[in-house]
This record gives sequence, structure tokens and C-alpha cells, in this order.
Amino acid sequence: MADLSSTAPATSTRLADPFSLMQTGLRAFEGYTRAVGELANEVAGFMQARYQEDARAWAKLSAGAPPNELLGFQQQFVQRAMSDYTDEAGKLSRMVMKMAADASHAWNGGSKT
Repeated sequence: MADLSSTAPATSTRLADPFSLMQTGLRAFEGYTRAVGELANEVAGFMQARYQEDARAWAKLSAGAPPNELLGFQQQFVQRAMSDYTDEAGKLSRMVMKMAADASHAWNGGSKT
């Protein structure tokens, strides 16, 4: 019978030890839950700020200002909203990239490689 041990993929001792694997999974899960909480808080804070800005805009728009003033205000509002959403997308992207790096770090047992 052929010896298949030489063709079997190498398994790190970290993965071969069930206790070590559970510790690695726990570290990754703890990091994931912390990061998801941070993401949720960030999104909630951003949405609250945008909601307040939207409410101020509607109050100003309904105050009966002259049309040319309203048009200028609307243009500024849209520019600010687009800038805010673009900035927030960048911030969330950085947070997700950090979450992925931290998960990789946890999976590697805390080593940087």
C-alpha cells in the first residue's frame, strides 16, 4: 500500500491542538465582536449627526426665505452631505481594514507574520 503521509498537507501544531485552536477562535471572536460594536457606534453617531443636519435644513427651507437664498442653501447642503458621506465611507473602510488586520493577527497567535 502506498504511503500517503508524504502527500498530506502540512498542518501547523497550532491547528493540530484543539485547545490552541479554541483559544485562537476565541481571540478572533472577541476582536470581531469589539470591532462590530465600534462600527455600529460609528454608524449610529454618523446617522444621528446627519439626521440633526437634515432637521436643521428642513427648518430653514420651511422658514420662507427668498428662492435664491434657498437655492444657495440647498447647494451648500448637498455639497456638505456628499462630503460627510464620503468622509464616513472612508472612515468605515479604514475601520473594516483594521478589523481584518486584527483578525489576522489573532489567527496568527498574536504574531505580526
